Formats: sequence, C-alpha cells, structure tokens
Amino acid sequence: MFRIILSTVTTTITIAAIAGAATPVAAQNVPDACMPIVGTFLYLRPRAPDAIEPQVGRILLSLTDSGQAMMTDSAQGGVSERYQPFSEARGGWTCRVEGGDLHLDAVLLDFTFPTVEMPVQKLARVDITGVYDRDEATMKGDTLVSFFPLDADPLNGEAGENPMRYRFTGFKIVPPH
Repeated sequence: MFRIILSTVTTTITIAAIAGAATPVAAQNVPDACMPIVGTFLYLRPRAPDAIEPQVGRILLSLTDSGQAMMTDSAQGGVSERYQPFSEARGGWTCRVEGGDLHLDAVLLDFTFPTVEMPVQKLARVDITGVYDRDEATMKGDTLVSFFPLDADPLNGEAGENPMRYRFTGFKIVPPH
C-alpha cells in the first residue's frame, strides 16, 4: 500500500500484478556447505565446432548468498545474423552436495532485442548445471539456452525454440590476499 499526496488530496494505491495479486518472493537460504560457490565467475565459452563466429565467448556469472543469479555475456551485442542482441540475464540458483562435490543448478531469463533481420523480440531461458572444484576455484558444466515468445511461460519446464547447448569452464574471481 502506497500513499501519494497530491496537493491536499491523499490517494491510496494498491499495487497488483497484471494477472492477479502479486505473490511475495522469499529469499533462498543457501546451505553453509554451498557458500564457496557464492561470488562471481569469469566463464570461457569455447567456440563450437560448427560455429560461424570465430571468437570464443566470455561470461560473468554472479551468485549471491540469497540465491540470486546474474549473468553478463560478451555476445550481448548480437552475434552475426544468427542471434539477436540481448539483455543481462537474472534468475536464481540452488546448490546440492553429492559425494562431497558442490553441484550448481541455475535458471536465468533475459530478453532479446529486435533487429532488422530478426524483428520479433523473444524471451530467453538459460539453464546452467555445473560442478564446483573447491581446490581450483573453478566451475565446469553445461548451459542450455532456449527461446520463447514474450507471451509464453518460460518457467513451465518445457524447452523453448531453437535450443543450443554449450560447455563452459568458469574461474572464480578472487581478490588478491
């Protein structure tokens, strides 16, 4: 509930989601065993064998202790005629411990921007799975990117259009001691 004062008149406004009342989002409690994953990683996305683009990709993935994930990609400006420019991605992550290894599962969403060649804006879902190596402070894993129409539900668990997979290696950014 917000109060806005306009000269001498007070108006009360209730904020609600377009499709109904908004549901509060609770922060995740990251287990203590998973705290080594918290931080920012510099990822290297190798050039795919069938890629038209000659360069590799670099990604910054930040994982917070409240379960939020944010990603910035060197390819955000768009890559040739195959991919539209896109926004930073935001989402959430969880961790599980299996056999002493820390496993990451993250889901992030971003938006594409229309171009002359590809005028239809889309929503992208980025699924990341990885295993963290505590000794090397590295994360290795797989990423699946799929695209959805803006009015679709990317969280329904079904794959979107034009899915693409790539492997990555991420190095945790640690300031010098």
